[in-house]
Amino acid sequence: MNRDEKATIKMYKGLAEEYHGMRLKKSFYNEMIEMPAMIKMLGNIKGKKILDWGCGSGLYIKKLKSKCAEIKGFDISQDMIKIAREINPTIDIREGSGTKIPFKEEFDIVFASLAIHYLKDLDRPFKEIHRVLKPKGVFIFSTGNIVSKAGKTKEIQGKKYKVLGIKDYFKMNRTDIPFITKTGKKVFVFNYLLKPKQVIQTAQKNGFEVIDYEDAKPISQAKKLDAKEYEYYSKVPIFAIWKLRKR
Repeated sequence: MNRDEKATIKMYKGLAEEYHGMRLKKSFYNEMIEMPAMIKMLGNIKGKKILDWGCGSGLYIKKLKSKCAEIKGFDISQDMIKIAREINPTIDIREGSGTKIPFKEEFDIVFASLAIHYLKDLDRPFKEIHRVLKPKGVFIFSTGNIVSKAGKTKEIQGKKYKVLGIKDYFKMNRTDIPFITKTGKKVFVFNYLLKPKQVIQTAQKNGFEVIDYEDAKPISQAKKLDAKEYEYYSKVPIFAIWKLRKR
């Protein structure tokens, strides 16, 4: 287990229940932007065997299990796995590392929702994902969009604007965002900022080809939930969705 994986376990030790509760209330960013974009990229999954890489509290598994032939999942956080198993009691969900996937079988699709960016080095997880994919199998993953981080957000006359040129894009590597729990505890949620060059080079090195990409935008229903955020993130993409195919 590497340092990033240990940090992820520690981070979600105090966040799992609260994170899951937030998702059930329909998070603007997850349910209104990231999840619809991922579902669209997955496409028709009828008859497909799927692996959820870093399944978290199992919300994707719950949503997809009736639409595909079979779905399994794993996560490195025991706290997340506990919740995932509770809401998906009939599904094979294991504790395990993304750098050593706890499955030997092959899948048609592996997908990772906002999880791969907890690892600085993508080489090992890409190798492992290649191993468990069938020939021509597909790997789909979402991550924070570097565009939304390359600059500083300023509010002018009640509207948010992205001011570029304040941060050095080439030196940007990681974000640590403070999250205050209900008990008042401050937890820093970290993730690495994956630049397109890194993703493409790592994919090619490990036997993948990039076949699709999407800068995720909020769905129309998001406007009712938060009109201000809807307007802003309809112009500035907060998530990136990648689709790779095993060569």
